[in-house]
Amino acid sequence: MKGKKSILLMLLGPGAIFIILFTVLPFIFMFELSFFQTNYISSEFVKLKHFTNTFTDPEYLKVFVSSLIYAGGICLVTTFTPLVFALLAYDTKRWMQNYTKFIFFVPSFTSGVIMTMVWRYIFQPRTGLITYLTGLVGIQPVMWMANRSTAIAGISIMTISGIMGVPLLIYMSSILSINPEVFDAARIDGASRFQTKTRIVIPMLGPSVLLVILITMMSGFFIMETILLMTGGGYGTQTFIFNIFDEGINNGKVGLASARNVIMFFVIMFMVFIKRKVEARR
Repeated sequence: MKGKKSILLMLLGPGAIFIILFTVLPFIFMFELSFFQTNYISSEFVKLKHFTNTFTDPEYLKVFVSSLIYAGGICLVTTFTPLVFALLAYDTKRWMQNYTKFIFFVPSFTSGVIMTMVWRYIFQPRTGLITYLTGLVGIQPVMWMANRSTAIAGISIMTISGIMGVPLLIYMSSILSINPEVFDAARIDGASRFQTKTRIVIPMLGPSVLLVILITMMSGFFIMETILLMTGGGYGTQTFIFNIFDEGINNGKVGLASARNVIMFFVIMFMVFIKRKVEARR
């Protein structure tokens, strides 16, 4: 028994130490900072001032709305588009399945900065690819990243292109893990391929869909380098995580940034709680 405990400690110990040092302790320090106004030289205890300022700040309300727009749009597209392709590809030949996964997942291998620079060229208002294509039908050049609506749409498209492969892999793995006897029984009962996919496969993908919704919504909240390189956070394009960076690093408001980080943590925990409750009901 002692030998098993020693082996268990050897295996779990390094990971536990890593989590404590780089996750638990920094979170505790951040939580403490959220109650102080500090410039790293002197500190002043301000109680809940940073939290109340956050919820009464009209500029933060814009950040909140922008983050919801990002999360909603990205979640909608990256939840259902990969699902359609997974349903089309799972019962094809192996090379077709691999080809589909490769096409969707290639952007995920590319650095976010490199992808953003490519998209930056595409959205160039004078010489970009989109301006060239729209010019063919007589549309005048548009400052895509200098307008809130087009900038949010463009940044959402960039983010979607980079994360689309993850939901597809989740769906494909979930479908391929279904017991083949289920499909055999459906064929014996005379179910068509369409009926098998809509009445058997899709209902069994419920947990995977919930997981993808959670992942893609958090991706919308955590857009960072794309906004930094494309708009610098201007034109109402900030997200939760970019606002935390802007307040903490650019403006030196470490306490305020820590408070907003704590709020973001509880928002994510609430989303995870809702996902768990929905899964439990299913």
